[in-house]
Amino acid sequence: MKDRLSIEKLTSLLPFSVVEIIAPIGIFIFTIGLYATTIAPSLSWGFNNYGIDSGELLSAAKTLGIPHPPGYPTYTLLLHLYSKIVQIGDLAFRGNTFSTLNASITILIIYFIIQKFCTLLEITKTRIETIICATIGSVIIITAPLFWANSLITEVYTLNTVFVSLLILLSLKITEKNTKNKKLFLIFGLFSGLGIGNHLTLIFISAPLILWITHSHQYNKKKLSLLILGFLIGCAIYLYLPIRALSSPPINWGNPVDLNSFLWVITAEPYKNLVLGVNQSLLIARLSSWSTIILNQFTFLGLFIGLMAPPLLYKKQRWFLICSTTSMIFFLIYSITYNSMDAEVLLLPIIIIFSIWVGIGFAVITAQIKKIIQSWTNFSYIHTHIFTIMAIFVLILISGLSITNNYKSLDLSNNQNALEYAKAVFDKIPNQPIPSLWKGRIYYKDQAIIIADNEQHVFSLWYLLYGTKSNKNVMVISSRLLQFDWYIEQIRNQYPFQIPSDSITNFTAHERLKNIIEHNQDNVDIFFTYQTVLFPQIQEGLIYRLETAR
Repeated sequence: MKDRLSIEKLTSLLPFSVVEIIAPIGIFIFTIGLYATTIAPSLSWGFNNYGIDSGELLSAAKTLGIPHPPGYPTYTLLLHLYSKIVQIGDLAFRGNTFSTLNASITILIIYFIIQKFCTLLEITKTRIETIICATIGSVIIITAPLFWANSLITEVYTLNTVFVSLLILLSLKITEKNTKNKKLFLIFGLFSGLGIGNHLTLIFISAPLILWITHSHQYNKKKLSLLILGFLIGCAIYLYLPIRALSSPPINWGNPVDLNSFLWVITAEPYKNLVLGVNQSLLIARLSSWSTIILNQFTFLGLFIGLMAPPLLYKKQRWFLICSTTSMIFFLIYSITYNSMDAEVLLLPIIIIFSIWVGIGFAVITAQIKKIIQSWTNFSYIHTHIFTIMAIFVLILISGLSITNNYKSLDLSNNQNALEYAKAVFDKIPNQPIPSLWKGRIYYKDQAIIIADNEQHVFSLWYLLYGTKSNKNVMVISSRLLQFDWYIEQIRNQYPFQIPSDSITNFTAHERLKNIIEHNQDNVDIFFTYQTVLFPQIQEGLIYRLETAR
C-alpha cells in the first residue's frame, strides 16, 4: 500500500506521468509493428478483395485525377501529398502505408477519447486505471480483423475512421461545461466538411454530433454560424473536381466541368441503385452475416463488456449515448442494404464507436469487481491490481486470440496479386509502338488495345499504365464505362486515332465497343481481359486476343 501511494504521489507531481507518455507511444508502436509485418508490399486486392479500388485511387492520386463518384477529393489530395513526401517503395506501397498511418492515428484518438470519458464519468480512481481502460478500448480495434485488413491496403476507409474519431473527440471538448473556445466550432465544422470530402457516410456521425453540440450550447446562433462556416469551407474541397477536370486528367470520372456533371459525381449517381439495393428476401440472411462479422471483431466477451457502457452513459452522458447509438444504427442499415460485394467495410465506423463503449464498459465492470473484493482481506493484492489483472485477461482473450486466429489469413506481406495480374497482362502486349506528333501532342497510331470488363481488372491495369513508369504504351478501355458519353469523349481526346468520331454519338455501350473494334482490328492488336462469344478470340495466358486482329 505504501509503495502504491508513493507512486501516485510521484506521478501527481508531474504534468504527465511516465506511463501516460509511454502508453500511447507503446500502442502506436504496437500498431505500426503489427501492421508492418502484414502490409501488402505493392498493389494488392487485399483480404476478401477489399482493395479492388486501390489501383484507381493510386492512379488518380498520382495524376491528380478524379476517381469514381463521389470523387474523394480529400483522400486524393492527401494521398498525392503523402506519396510525394514519403519516398519508400513504389506508389502502391506508399498508399498502403498511408492507410496504416491513418489507422494508427485513429487508435491514438480513440485512446484519448476513452481517457476523457473515464474522467467525465468518474469511473476510475487513478490515472493508471484510466490509462488501462483507454488501452483496452484502443488495442481491441487494432486486432479487429475488419479494421486490420483495411489498414494494409490503399483504401479510403481508415482515413474515414480518423474523421469519425476526431469529430467525437472534438464534440467532447465542445460540450464540456464552461467551454469558451469558439474556434472549436469552426474546427469541428471544417473537419466535418473535409471528412465528407473523403466519404459521404461521415454524415451519419457528424449530423447527430452537431445536434448534441447545438443543444448543449442552447442553439447559440453565433456558435452555430461558426460551425456552419467551417463546414462550408471544408466542403469547398469538392471544388477540386471541376478545377482538375478542366485539365483533362487521364482518370476523370464524369468530367465534372458543369453543374449537372458535378452533381452527377458528388451525389454518386451511378451507384444510387446500390443504396437500399439488397433484395428484401435476403435481408435476414445478410443481417445474420453482419452479426457474425461484428462478433468476430469483438468476440462475445468484448460485446458483453461494451454493453455495460450504455447504462452509465444514460445517467451521465445521455447525449453521447443517443448520438453513438443513432450513428451505429444508420451505419448498420446502410451497410446491410448496400448491394456491393464489400459492403461490410462500411461497418468500420461501428467498430470505432463500439470500441469506446468497450473501454467504458471495462471500467464499469472492473470497478464493480473491485468493490466486491474490497472487504476480502486475503485478496488485498488482487484488489490493488485488479485493473491490471483484468486488462491482461481481456487482452489475451480478445486481442491475443484474434492475432492467433487471423494473422495468417490477414498477412499480405507476400501478396501483390493485383500488380502481378497487371504485369502478366502487359507482358502479352507487343513492344512499344512508334510515336507520332499530332496537333502538338504525342500519340501512338499502332497502340495495342486492352478491353477490360470489371473494376478489378480495369483499376489494376490503370495503375500500371498511369501509376507507374510502364514501358508499354497501351490503351485500356473499360467496356462498362462505354455507356457514358463523358467516357467516350475522354478516351477520344486521349486516343484520337483509335476512337472513331462517330462513336461519340448516341450508341449503346456494345455498339460503341463494336465500332471501336471494327475501326482498329486491321491495324492493331486487340485484347480482352474476359471471354465473350460476341467476338472471335484466342486465349493467351490470362487474356484473350481478338482473332482477326493483327
